[in-house]
Amino acid sequence: MAQDNYILVGAGAIAEQLYLKYFQSAAFGLWVCENNPRRAAELAKKFPGIHFTTEDFDVITAKQEFKAGFICLPNHLHAAFIRKFREKNIPVLVEKPVVASAADFSVLEEGGIIYVAHLRRFFDSSLFLRKLVQTGIFGSVKRVEVSDGGVFSWRLQSDYLLSREKSGGGVLMDSGIHWVDLLISVLGDIKPVHYHDNNRGGVESECALSFSFENGSGEMRFSRIRPVKRFIRFEFEKARYFHSLDQPDHATITMKDFEGLEFQHRLEDNLQKAFASQMEAFLSVLNGKSSQALLPDAGEAMKSVRFIHQCYESQS
Repeated sequence: MAQDNYILVGAGAIAEQLYLKYFQSAAFGLWVCENNPRRAAELAKKFPGIHFTTEDFDVITAKQEFKAGFICLPNHLHAAFIRKFREKNIPVLVEKPVVASAADFSVLEEGGIIYVAHLRRFFDSSLFLRKLVQTGIFGSVKRVEVSDGGVFSWRLQSDYLLSREKSGGGVLMDSGIHWVDLLISVLGDIKPVHYHDNNRGGVESECALSFSFENGSGEMRFSRIRPVKRFIRFEFEKARYFHSLDQPDHATITMKDFEGLEFQHRLEDNLQKAFASQMEAFLSVLNGKSSQALLPDAGEAMKSVRFIHQCYESQS
């Protein structure tokens, strides 16, 4: 049986830390398009089982057939490459945000098989929280609070996070979107009520916002320049759920009607495990095995992008 081949465009930090490590031990062929010869050569030494090339995407796809592909480029290039994948009739998984500029929203109305990598949906803590909400075991959600961030330390391969034109925004678009997407997937539609950030002509490094949803309200705070308390808190009708992101191995549930009754649920949040689950979901869709409700398509992923744009527009 012939080996399935996949194509990945962009070999930055997230490609190296997640995609290349996954494909290095997978039974698939991966071709990586990287226009920086030095970067391509460096990664070829680290991942000898993967094909690296500096050839143009159109040249490679004319010579080789691919079952699907991945876009790991700076945000402002997503729309152009979504079109390229569509023209070649290649299903694609795009790193979030699916597109960052309002000018590119229309690209998603043109069809094609497009899914978006919202990895936080696949963490054990997210799956557990989703189950609590969906089963209604503690009643409906009335209040939500999210706080996340710290001094940014991810090893970048470009300056796109420092450019609004390239990234589409700052900490809210980069890391906050994980939480915006998760809350939308768990609570349904959320609407911004008030937003504030420290953007003064550039990209925001800190922001705070309040929002509403069908049964309640919430707040989110994000930073990439200083240590902050990192947690997610859900207040249900009958209980309070608290998960410290600095102690990711458990969540605490406190019952409201039974003073002092508190218990902990073990969690196993692991980045590589969550990524493998996300990849399995994408491959399952490609193989026609299931619809995989956890993995958002472009239309679902656009909800979080539109929410963020509404926040930004309220500041202008």
